Amino acid sequence: MAASRLLIPSALLLAALLGACNSPDLASYDPHVKFGADVVQKTAVLFLEPAANGAVQSEDRARLAEFGKDFRDRNAGPIGIAIGATSAVDPAAVAFAGHIRDAFAAQGIPAAAVNVTLHPEWSSGAAHRATVMFPIYVAEVPDCGMTNEYPEINFYNQNMGNFGCATERNVALMAVNPLDLEQMQPPSGRWGQRGYDVITKYSTGEVIASPIEAEPSSTTAGTQ
Repeated sequence: MAASRLLIPSALLLAALLGACNSPDLASYDPHVKFGADVVQKTAVLFLEPAANGAVQSEDRARLAEFGKDFRDRNAGPIGIAIGATSAVDPAAVAFAGHIRDAFAAQGIPAAAVNVTLHPEWSSGAAHRATVMFPIYVAEVPDCGMTNEYPEINFYNQNMGNFGCATERNVALMAVNPLDLEQMQPPSGRWGQRGYDVITKYSTGEVIASPIEAEPSSTTAGTQ
């Protein structure tokens, strides 16, 4: 009986010690977890008014080009062109939508990726005004700044408060498509084909570099 009475306090002491050794969560050690950007889906919107001849205004061409670039890089769905119209078959509204679609086609965006809708229910003041939109992925980055935590050794050897924040923020801001921060894009197979070509040539002693241009350009240093 005496031995059993001694075992009970020992077991309780061991449980208490193990409980005290539980480490903090992973965010205390991994900046990716603590400061990782949130990738959210929002809507990119562009408002356009037609020129006097019903085409896209010249000053809007650059805006459309930038809009199309964002669509190609990080869209989450098709482009929608919603145009105010005087009727369900307003020819001026249809023509303006066609000009916008042609501007996107010139950037390599197929017509199948652009949906057009006419809206006679809009007020007369919005007639022929186009609202161009598409869903887009955006990275919501953390704010990095001052912290009241000292960069000293602690009991669990955790990271200091701001450790890794700037790196995570900058990577997220530089990502062309923020969705890449959360998931890989489908492989094209290009790297596998290139790798096979390089290894095959290397094993046979062939030149691996790209073919020399037929008319390479050259720069000659001047003499003094």
